[in-house]
Amino acid sequence: MVFAATMHRFLLPFHPLLNQCHLVRLVSSLQKLEKDIRVEVEAKNYVKIPDLLIPLESCHSSNNNPFSFFSSFSQNMQMQVIDKMLQSFIPLRPRSKPKIALSFLLTYTLQSSHPLPIALAILQRTLHSGCFPVPQTHVLLTSAWLDHRCLSHSVANVLLEMQSIRYHPDYR
Repeated sequence: MVFAATMHRFLLPFHPLLNQCHLVRLVSSLQKLEKDIRVEVEAKNYVKIPDLLIPLESCHSSNNNPFSFFSSFSQNMQMQVIDKMLQSFIPLRPRSKPKIALSFLLTYTLQSSHPLPIALAILQRTLHSGCFPVPQTHVLLTSAWLDHRCLSHSVANVLLEMQSIRYHPDYR
């Protein structure tokens, strides 16, 4: 115990430097992860994505989203890729396996310029997987919904848009 206290006092002045080194390693590993995910997306190996994201399970952050490269895709391409990803996650077991991938996808989508209806499909897949969405989903979804409604989109139209991408609202 005395040794630990002595080491703590010794290392305390280096704390900012240690944090900076940790941050550099973290950013580097996030960039590599994003590249690895992009490779799997381009190869259409969507089922490998949940395994790649396991290291991020404890540190979900909307600032460092491994799906941010989707912004280089057209809106139509994003919807196609996300739809294919969601379809590929259905047979995965345990059902909760894609939880972290779904969380990052939902967060990315809700912060994009056209979040609906694809965010509703991701949310539906998340709930069907027996998972709960990340806490900030409530605020992001509310904001996206209000923005969508300000553009005079009716609820019926949003639900029809959801059906246009092969998802049907749960009426249970």
